[in-house]
Amino acid sequence: MTKIVRTHDSLYLEENRYQDPKQLHLEIVEKIKQVEKVNEKQIDSILDAGCAAGEFAFVLKQNFPYSHVAGFDLLPDLVKKAELQVNGCKFFRADIQNKNVSLRNLFDVVVCTGVLSIFDTFEEVINNLISWVKPGGTVFIHSLFNDFPINVFVQYNLSDNYSSGVRESGWNIFSKKSVADFLEQSVETKLVDSYSFCDFEMTRELERREDVVRSWTEKTIDGKLQITNGLMFRQPHAILEIKKPLYGSRRI
Repeated sequence: MTKIVRTHDSLYLEENRYQDPKQLHLEIVEKIKQVEKVNEKQIDSILDAGCAAGEFAFVLKQNFPYSHVAGFDLLPDLVKKAELQVNGCKFFRADIQNKNVSLRNLFDVVVCTGVLSIFDTFEEVINNLISWVKPGGTVFIHSLFNDFPINVFVQYNLSDNYSSGVRESGWNIFSKKSVADFLEQSVETKLVDSYSFCDFEMTRELERREDVVRSWTEKTIDGKLQITNGLMFRQPHAILEIKKPLYGSRRI
């Protein structure tokens, strides 16, 4: 019987990229600043759901020093590292799939990067993220989203583990259509005001590393940078922005 696990996140325990933020993180920061501009008021609170070792929370606190920034992760070692490395933020252990986490309507902005593709379904996670943002707030979800109406479910293992009966998860690709169909129902029931997808285009080259599960970039024929890795597929990164109604939202 095959056992599905997710162990690759332990890599964050060995890295310290707090002073060298990811391009993705900086782009989401700019989107949050745009929310501030549109709303004409300062963002008071931000939650990083699935914060790993707190690298993005560090960037958020630098850019929004007067905001309350919090983050949670399922792995206690990552939470501990975040607490040691990042000042001025609150970190705690929680499960993003647990709708009973006591965060309902607490944050102006909720961000979730690189987490959704771990799961075989997306509805529960997206509902939870929406429930944790305040009425009138915004959710930003970065993940792999397919332009074609096909959902892709990925399992893999290293050659040395071929006969182990264990496979890794974490690279599922949900179709934009499936997610949009789900969110349209939430628009109809006033849980969601609006949503949109913004494709993420890499402009910073990433070198290939010894760990070939880690992503790197390759130039396409038109000179753009395509993100890939040892799983041998092109990664369709995008940022999903969901706005919650200020009034009239029902309980999820």
